[in-house]
Amino acid sequence: MSRPLSSQRISVSLQTLELQPGEPLTLPEDVKATLGLEEGGTCFILRLDDMVLLLSRPLQSPEALEGMRQALEAAGVTLDELLAGLADIRTQMLRERYGITPSP
Repeated sequence: MSRPLSSQRISVSLQTLELQPGEPLTLPEDVKATLGLEEGGTCFILRLDDMVLLLSRPLQSPEALEGMRQALEAAGVTLDELLAGLADIRTQMLRERYGITPSP
């Protein structure tokens, strides 16, 4: 039996940014607004292998993340193993929440 991981609604969007040689990466205005970034503001970058997340506020408990990392390491679980089923979980969530079946 499967059930949603959360009752909270999430928004999914995909944007393509074209990077020009020698120019800095510029975030679209709607992304900045979503993150609550104003000129001179700060955002946080979380890298998970080849995935990058932009956060509008710092993680509240880096110690908790370190504890999870240590627990996974002690259990012999690699990040690749942990993330192995992520695509299937995303597909399931899209189907359950939005009735969307992503194309391969």
